[in-house]
Amino acid sequence: MMGFRTNIILNDTIEEISIWNHIIKQWQKINRDYLEDSNFQDSLYWYNERANISCLAGSIWKIGGYALEEYTAIKGEEKKYGRIDLYFSIDEVEYIIEAKHQWLQFNTKIKNFNNFEQDINDYLNQATDDCKKSMQNNDINNGLGLVFITPYWDSKLDKNKELANFENELLKQNYDVIGTFTIDVEDIKNDYNLNSNQGNTCNAVYIIGKYLSKT
Repeated sequence: MMGFRTNIILNDTIEEISIWNHIIKQWQKINRDYLEDSNFQDSLYWYNERANISCLAGSIWKIGGYALEEYTAIKGEEKKYGRIDLYFSIDEVEYIIEAKHQWLQFNTKIKNFNNFEQDINDYLNQATDDCKKSMQNNDINNGLGLVFITPYWDSKLDKNKELANFENELLKQNYDVIGTFTIDVEDIKNDYNLNSNQGNTCNAVYIIGKYLSKT
């Protein structure tokens, strides 16, 4: 049997929680629809950071917002030109987002959240620091440091149970934004494991984020 597991947890410090709830729901739907349309031979999330940002931007457009990716702007105290990963506006709420993409390998040893916690937080801190620099020289008050987490393992192994345990631990963490999307595979022989041409299974993508505000 195959289905999808999805979850959303949002900290009440975030500006316009309802908007983020709609964005992440649409992000989950786009990932699901693409998998189904490709007959589970391809995904939007197993490429790179830019591909994941594009999926998130698509979610924003789908719910009536405006999104601008990879645009040039003045950044940081040095006021040098650089690129901002994503800007969006929905119902007069504006955000700057800086993102990272993190691969997590589940192989022969059982993995849990504690094995990865430091690395995940390092990626999130990098994204948050980038977002602070991007917010310094403009009048946009809301920002989000974001990490797209993509777990994977050798397709000869069955790590779906470990993945579920990791996901449960992730959902207990105190991040401002958590969004999960997982192919729910009960049988490792099921054709719906998403296997790459490099011999890896990649059945999930997660979003975590830290909110920033000038106000």
